[in-house]
Amino acid sequence: MDRKDRHFNPKSVDEQIEQLRDGDDPQSPPQAHDARLLRDLQQLYHEDEHRLEQIWERLNVRAREHGDTSSSNVVDIQPYQQRRWQEELRQTWDEPAARVAPARGGRRMQRLGLLCAELVALLIIGSLFFMPALFSVHPSTAPTLIQKTRERLSTHDLYMSTVQGVMSVNSQSGQVNWTYPIPDYSLGLPISPIVGNNGLVYAQSQDSIYAINSETGALAWKRTFPSQISPYPTSKARAVLVGNSIYISVVFMEVDKLDASTGAILSRYKPDLNTNIVGIAIDNDTLYSFGAFDMCAINLASKQQIWYKSLNESLGIPHVVDGVIYTVASSNENWLTVDPGSTSYIEAFDIRSGDVVWQTSAIQGNVTDIAIADNVIYIGATNGTLTAYTMRTGAVRWSKTLAGIGFSGAAAPQLDGGTLYISAEDPRMYYQPIGIVALDIGNGRTKWQYPASLQAMKQAGHLFQPPIAQHGVVFVNDSMRGLNTTDIYALIDGSVLWHKTIPPTPSFPPPSP
Repeated sequence: MDRKDRHFNPKSVDEQIEQLRDGDDPQSPPQAHDARLLRDLQQLYHEDEHRLEQIWERLNVRAREHGDTSSSNVVDIQPYQQRRWQEELRQTWDEPAARVAPARGGRRMQRLGLLCAELVALLIIGSLFFMPALFSVHPSTAPTLIQKTRERLSTHDLYMSTVQGVMSVNSQSGQVNWTYPIPDYSLGLPISPIVGNNGLVYAQSQDSIYAINSETGALAWKRTFPSQISPYPTSKARAVLVGNSIYISVVFMEVDKLDASTGAILSRYKPDLNTNIVGIAIDNDTLYSFGAFDMCAINLASKQQIWYKSLNESLGIPHVVDGVIYTVASSNENWLTVDPGSTSYIEAFDIRSGDVVWQTSAIQGNVTDIAIADNVIYIGATNGTLTAYTMRTGAVRWSKTLAGIGFSGAAAPQLDGGTLYISAEDPRMYYQPIGIVALDIGNGRTKWQYPASLQAMKQAGHLFQPPIAQHGVVFVNDSMRGLNTTDIYALIDGSVLWHKTIPPTPSFPPPSP
């Protein structure tokens, strides 16, 4: 047999090796060194075949030990080994004879090395097919997504607003640690409480601010103002916590700086505005105060006004990032209602002068607030459109419209990881969220909805409060039962991680610690 032998056939390789070894091939009598090489190859072949049979037997024993007698998940590696050997022999005889004879000792070691490599590869291949069988027998060996999520949340407490007040909830189980009822909390759409680093949680009602001990739920202090601090229904005038000071605006032209630990008034500012204050922001040593149609900047130390601007649009909540103020502007003069024919804009102002840096094109419908992350602004509008803007220029990155759903913005979208969570509303009932929608922040693709469809949302009868998103889990209160009962849901990938029904608090706590 030589490299041109057309009778060389992989199916009869064993027969041809025997012929060459015994010297009964009349056309090509073997030389002594070739015969020795063939005998060595045959010996290695049988040794390797024996090892693979042992491996195969051990794999079958392991499968039987785990209770899986089927062979659907186990690969038959013997035909694979046979094909590899056939290819090896084919390559051997394709080499020039001049290179085989002088290097038979080196070739023998090379063949042995290749066989070892093949053995390792076969073991890997066999294990890949065997692993699914093991996992199918013991599915609990791999922690599920829900199990992993529970572990991340095991020691974490949430502070949530309900129509009854504020409560502390164990995020892993939904167990309520404490509840602090607030008498007039149900008059508006409450926002999530502010969690300080001093062991206190802050919540606003229509005319008061409460500081509650985060561990016990006991009232640390309360301050009531002569007029509203949180206009119905959007709660735009939110308190701002900076260090150990908390700033809060009173509708009738006043901003108070309070000691965050005691509630004592440290300072009082009177912005020179022509309209009621609807939102404030603090950045370094400056207070930015927004009226309904104007805004100003005040130096906190001197209390002197730095600049003033009058605008033609109704302003929303200010957000200061890297020397720029970002906010919503709307043609709707009355934030108490949603005007289907109104238009909104996202605007950016220079903090040094109040001049407009950029303004987006008109957005059909109302937008109440914005979310900012990684130099991108995210909004939802009453016409069911969700849009992401580049923060530097206001250019649209992506825009998606979900038919039959409104996003009036009772709360700003929530961002967690690569996902945007936003409350969905029936367009006939603005400020009454009936579901939650999760979207990819990169392209606006809908990841999931809860309930799973628009029809299911309308039929479920939920009235969700602003959601809280953490560790891939969305926590939300359903206040549909009003003051009688509260239902809390923890959602992950559109499924319920846990659901707790919280009975009403029988009585209000005393007004002092």
